[in-house]
Amino acid sequence: MAAPAAGVETSFDDLADDPVGEVFVRLPSQASLAVASAVCRRWRGVCTSPAFLRRFHRRHPGAPFLGLIHSAGGVWDLRLLRDAGTRSRPDLGASLRAVDAAVLALSRLRRYQDLQILDYRGGLLVLKPRKYNHLFLHDLLTGRHVELRWPLPHVFSNMSGFLLDGGNIVFVCENEPGNNRQVPPRCESDYSCVYSASTGEWQLVQPSCRAADTARYAACRHDVAWSQRAGEVVYSRCSGRDVGRCLVALDTRTMSRSIVTLPSYLQRVHFPWGKPERDFTLMEMDDRGNIGLVAADEANFVLRVWLRREEGDEWTLYRKVVLLGLAHRVAERYDVHMNSLQVVAAYSGTVHLRLVAAAEEQCKGSLCFFASLNLASMEFSNVQSETVCEEDRFYPFTLPWRPPFLPPPGDEEADN
Repeated sequence: MAAPAAGVETSFDDLADDPVGEVFVRLPSQASLAVASAVCRRWRGVCTSPAFLRRFHRRHPGAPFLGLIHSAGGVWDLRLLRDAGTRSRPDLGASLRAVDAAVLALSRLRRYQDLQILDYRGGLLVLKPRKYNHLFLHDLLTGRHVELRWPLPHVFSNMSGFLLDGGNIVFVCENEPGNNRQVPPRCESDYSCVYSASTGEWQLVQPSCRAADTARYAACRHDVAWSQRAGEVVYSRCSGRDVGRCLVALDTRTMSRSIVTLPSYLQRVHFPWGKPERDFTLMEMDDRGNIGLVAADEANFVLRVWLRREEGDEWTLYRKVVLLGLAHRVAERYDVHMNSLQVVAAYSGTVHLRLVAAAEEQCKGSLCFFASLNLASMEFSNVQSETVCEEDRFYPFTLPWRPPFLPPPGDEEADN
């Protein structure tokens, strides 16, 4: 590059795209790159080029965990329970402040006062007013949201929605069993409704079932306790008199179903009448389809973790952890009595726990203590207290390096 003429001011913008990319690829984290990509259209073009993305992801393979998004189901009480380790990361300071501001702004959104959270993933929220037929895809970091086309009305009822990669959405039948077995299930069909972010259209799909699992699926598909997404697969917790407890796995990439048998320990455990059926939590391990299963023996403060590879059918017991010591330390420090241990979320080898203290009289919620357990190092972090209710929901918040709603290079929107 020729030297600038004397008396002519130069700036970073005078550099060609390749030298700019050399600077950006050395940024310390995905959070720093997200800030750089939001500066102007040109920088956004450099940050989103396929060649640059491959280089950057080789240097930064993981997204930083910032904490847990906590909500009772709506946006009015949304909070971020920060991870204690992020306080020592100076490159995350600006991102944390931006997230706090975004959460506060969303909690004050008054277009609809009863916005419910259907799902969260990678900085995006799927929102729906409780009383109105509207769907919104909201970017928590930028504050931007788009209203989605409403799906087929006769399909949407009695379904649970999940956010997939690229802004795609899938709704699956709930079919929660009633007390009266003579009453037919609420959703006779086993269709799924899929939204394509690229076309903006909904499609009604009846997924196929693996031939070896057809009979088992027919016996248990009307007895769904709950569903959870792990990666691009939606797992529905089912049971039947003849097939026992199992998971129905819906692979949204191929729209096909298969049956996943639960570990033998969970087949034997007896649950008292009236106890909620969410007796374990699935854990997304990586993008190759490997998953974990985390079950808590609540009264005895014991945690069991199984791992399963996508190409295999067997679960392997990975960890059995007795957490009485942690419960005693927290109880002594805060002068409380611990009642139970619960798993609120699990993601990529880290289990986020909730230790529930004895509730005080006339208290609307339980005093809880949160802790994050890294399964590889067996170290605890992020121990803090909150007052929450049993039905509150938690989502692991990992900062996406690239704000999903930024327009592509060449868009006519004015530069920031």
